Formats: sequence, C-alpha cells, structure tokens
Amino acid sequence: MPAMVKAETKPRAGIVVLVLVAVAAATFGIVQLVDTWTAPASVGHEGTLDGLHTRIDKAGWVDLEDMAKGMAPGMPMNQMQGMPDEGDGRVEVKVTVVNATSQTHQFLAAEEFALRAEKGDKRWTPSADTFGDLPRLAPRNAVSGLLFFDMPPDEVKDTTVWLEWKRDGGSAALSVSLSGTGGGMMDHSEGEMGSGGK
Repeated sequence: MPAMVKAETKPRAGIVVLVLVAVAAATFGIVQLVDTWTAPASVGHEGTLDGLHTRIDKAGWVDLEDMAKGMAPGMPMNQMQGMPDEGDGRVEVKVTVVNATSQTHQFLAAEEFALRAEKGDKRWTPSADTFGDLPRLAPRNAVSGLLFFDMPPDEVKDTTVWLEWKRDGGSAALSVSLSGTGGGMMDHSEGEMGSGGK
C-alpha cells in the first residue's frame, strides 16, 4: 500500500513542476511584450515631439462672407486680397504649443504643420497663420495661434481629417473634427473626440 501512494505522488509532482514552468514562461513572455511595446506618436487631439507638446483647441470653417464685410462692395470674394481661390473654403485650426522643458526649442509653425485628408490622400500646407516670426519657444513657455488651410469643402467631407505635425525627424497625427461648410468652430478642448489620427 505505501508503494502505491509513492507511485501516485511522483507523477503529480512532475505535473505541478511542468505547470509552474509553463506559467513562468508565459509571464516572462508577457513582460517582454509590454516592455518592448511603444505607444503611437499620436493620441487624439494632442501630441508631443522633440520636447514640445501640441494641443488642438478648436477647428472649423471660416465664414467667408463675414470676412468680406467691409471690403470693396461688388468685388468677387475670390479677388479680394487674402481670400481663398474660387470654389475653396478655409479651415481654421487653433493650436497651443507648450515647451515644458528647460531648453529653448526651435518652432516653425508654417513648416511643421499640414492638414491631411484620407480621401484622395490630400495634403495642404497653411495658407496663413497667426504665429508670425516666432523661430524659437523659450523654456516653460506656451504659445497659441491659428493655422489656415484653403481647400474645396468636398475634399474633406465624409473622411478622416488630421493635422500632420513634423519636426526633427518625428511626426504625429492630431485628429481634427470638421462640420458644415462655413462658420462655427468645433471645440476640441473637451467632450467627445472626433475623427481619429492617421
């Protein structure tokens, strides 16, 4: 009888050891996977590149008729200085850029940002901006400004739209929500986020 007990105990001990080894191997594999996984460059309406953090505050279509008020009466809007070409609308994107580091960083808004649309793989550079001549952003400082993009409204209708941000070899895609074809601004600072990044 004692011999029978001994014969049953050995296989169970072997199974326990085998299970423990398998669990340890699986755990190590999971730890390695988490350790080597890298987050994507873009998350919603915010992104960080080369020490600078950018947030999209608002985006929407500019009311061109409102822009034309006070200009030469009777003149076609597309002939007025600063107006988009005929058939184009104008998208306005308000961004805030923060330098939370202890170093001064170069920042060139007109060169770093572009508006992208998944439909047709379109890309537009800013037609204008309000950042002006701001080649550098000092430590612990932030700046907010507007980026303007001109394009036919149909080219960004019913498609994913994002703000492409490139600097120092890195890139991020900040999602942009647009509605309608003129007037009004979509608030990105709170509530539901819109179209995803690319």
